[in-house]
Amino acid sequence: MSETTQTRSFRLRAPIIIGVMLVSLVVLLPGLACGGSAIPDSGIEGFVTIGPISPVVTPGSVDNEPYSALLRIKNLPGEDLVATVQSDEEGLFRVALEPGRYLVEPENGNPLPIAESQEVTISPGRYTHIDVAYDSGIR
Repeated sequence: MSETTQTRSFRLRAPIIIGVMLVSLVVLLPGLACGGSAIPDSGIEGFVTIGPISPVVTPGSVDNEPYSALLRIKNLPGEDLVATVQSDEEGLFRVALEPGRYLVEPENGNPLPIAESQEVTISPGRYTHIDVAYDSGIR
């Protein structure tokens, strides 16, 4: 082959080689950026409410409503903070966590509203549902 034919052949193959390299980077980089580990397919999800919302309750009426709150999640038994999650305006939250035992600590007011901490066990491959109920102090 003459030098001209080799140069022409390289120019025709170069875009293919570059394309293969770019596709490889797109496929491999997300895994490398996460240290090779994927987001867990397990965690905690739930619903946060506050109540009572009225000092007078009529029979058959709902006396709580969705609440946006900050929840701190600690591992057990060590109680190291592993995540924080904010429930949305509809009171819903979801956080991915590895299987294990955790303590969910709602951020409480001073003195109200207040909600109790809950121990949660997460199984592999599923989200454990919890309900967090804040006491508004209305009586």
